[in-house]
Parts: sequence; structure tokens; C-alpha cells
Amino acid sequence: MQGFLILNDTEIDSDDYVLYREKIVDYEFYFSPSLDFSSSVVRINSDLHADFIRKKFALLDCSNIRVMISTVKIIDNVVPRLGSLHHSTVEDIISSIILFRCVKERCGKAKIIPDLEYFRNFESIYFSFLDSSEKDAALKLQEDFLSGYGFYNTDEKDLCLIDGVDCGYVDVDRLIQCSASLDRESLNNDRNKELANAWNIFRTGFDNNADLFVDGLVAAIEAGVAVTNFNDVNSAVRIMRKLGYSERADDLIDFFINNRAKDIETIGSFENLFHMSFSEVDAFLVDKMKSVKSLRIKPEPLTLLSLVADDKYLSEDDLSVLAEADIQVYVDFLKNGRNDLTIVQKVKSFREMRAYSDASRIEIYRKMYEALKIISSENLINEIRVRSLEFGI
Repeated sequence: MQGFLILNDTEIDSDDYVLYREKIVDYEFYFSPSLDFSSSVVRINSDLHADFIRKKFALLDCSNIRVMISTVKIIDNVVPRLGSLHHSTVEDIISSIILFRCVKERCGKAKIIPDLEYFRNFESIYFSFLDSSEKDAALKLQEDFLSGYGFYNTDEKDLCLIDGVDCGYVDVDRLIQCSASLDRESLNNDRNKELANAWNIFRTGFDNNADLFVDGLVAAIEAGVAVTNFNDVNSAVRIMRKLGYSERADDLIDFFINNRAKDIETIGSFENLFHMSFSEVDAFLVDKMKSVKSLRIKPEPLTLLSLVADDKYLSEDDLSVLAEADIQVYVDFLKNGRNDLTIVQKVKSFREMRAYSDASRIEIYRKMYEALKIISSENLINEIRVRSLEFGI
């Protein structure tokens, strides 16, 4: 006697299986493990994020051991290579990996999302053009589900992860580049909280706690020196001087200037940093900034090209530096500089320079034009890319 066993009835188009199943299969066994059981079976190597990973699987009601193991393998491959990214940025990446994997595998509550393409066309829950009353029931359920999970919009980092989940390999270098702005935002949020906590010591009572207040200001600014803005430093050192802590104010300014000298070197004018007259800025801070500014001989052309791409103000001296720079510098910027920008974003401000009449901007536009021509001649795909930039090439 011969027989056969089919385990996956959803792949059978014929009705014969349903009609004759009692002749083929004597017993059917269903394995529906609980979330607790599945979590105990799946080994999570990342101790730091283990509870967070289990929580995210629970939110999706995913207890499929195969899906959980394969998802954790992706996480274990990605997370150790994220270097110094902020803890909350890393967890945001983990959260998206779990969501996209469960959607791809049609697992748990994630089945409400049709496929990964849904996310490619999904911008944000907050900026939907439809009024709540105009949304159909399915769309409303999908947005409620995503909101409950903690997913509110698709960004560049998510598009990178979608590609990775779709093909089975996450490009970590690209992921880190795409996460740069999110990571900076996370650092900024931490800094803002610490600085707000310090100022609350001053604002929320009448205790004799000047030492505690000043310690808090100094700690917050030093911890967030990479993202602390110049206005916050100015506010801090001015009140420190009023309280009699001038020496500590000078030390804080020295620390800040030493760590942010490059930012000062590349600004076209101090008006880019302060939204007030210089009479309202601490004199020692102004002097330190001017000394850094005066020490520089010439800013790096690549840095200035980046500032133009960001639509920042450049002095006439800075524009002259760019006008004198070699065309190869422009080529290097287009091909290797500012990977957080698309090629359209890189050239937009340069394209607008053709409307100016001053010699420096005309020369900068000409050199960007020549750089694009060089890149266009390299291969067919670059020729098509350059044509799409509306540079007249």
C-alpha cells in the first residue's frame, strides 16, 4: 500500500484534497505555542535589548518560532555593527525589523498590513490627507494597529530595512548613514531633557541651590556638546556669571569652543548662530569664537560645498574659495560627499546660482556643470542620472 502526506493544504488548487482528505490523512496535529513558550525557546543574544524584542513580538501577537528565530538572526547580525548609535535609535531599528519581518511572513496581528510595499508608499499617520471620517474601515484599522505598535512614518532608515528584509540581507553601512539624522535627534532629545531638568532647578522653587543648578547646566552642556546650540551656551554662561560663577563660565566656554571649533570655522557669519545682537552675547564667548574664526586660513572646499547644499549663508570670501577650487573637488563631493543627501538635494542650490550675476557664483555654477559632465560621461546610468537633474546637460 502506498500513500502520501501533504502538510501545506493552502498550496493545493485542486478540490481533491478537501474531498478525499480522510483517505490521505488519519490525524492532523496543530501546534499553536503561546507567546511565553515561544519566547522561552527563541534565544536572544542581545541582553541589552532582549526585553524590548520580546515586548515587540508580543505587541504583534507573534508566537511563530520559525519567524521569531529568523528575525532575531537579522537583529543579531545588525545590532553589533551599529557602533555608537544612540540606544533609542538602535531600538527603533529593531522595532522596524520585527514589524517588517512579521508583515512579510503574514504572522500574528501584522497580517492586517497587506505587504511590504504598503510601507514604501506610507509616509506618516500624522500627515494623512484624509479626515478620519473619510477613511475606510480597513485603512483605519491599519493605522490604529501601526500607532499601537509605535510605528508612525516610513523614513530613509525604514526603506533600507524594507529592502534588507525583502532580500534577506541588511546593508548596515547604508543603514547607519540613513539613521544619522534620527540618531542626532535622539542625542538632541537627551540633551534637551538634561538641560530642561537643570533649568527647572532654577525655575521651580526658592531653595538655596545655586551649586546644584550650575552643576546641572555644566553637566548637560558637556554631555551634549556635539548638539548643544550656541544660544543655550550663551544663556547658561550669562546666568552663571550673575550667580558669581565666572570662572566656571569661562571653563565651560573653553570646553565648548574646543569641541565645536569646526562648526565655527565653517560659518559664513555669526548671525547664523545667534538670533540676537552681539550686545546680548557673553563677551568672552564672542572673543573665543572670533579668535577661532580669525585663525583659519581657508575653509575646506568640500565643507563649503556641503554648506551650499544645505542652503547655508556663505561669505564672499567663502564663495571665492569655491570659485577657485579644482573641478575634481566638485566631482568628489558629488560622488562621495554627504551620503545623507540624494543627488537632487546635492545640486539644487548650485542649479539656482545660474540666476546670479556675480562672478563667484557664476564660476561655481560652471564648475558644478563641468563636474556633472565628467560624471555623465563615465557610464550610461550616470548619463541618465545627470540628465534628470535639469542642469542642461
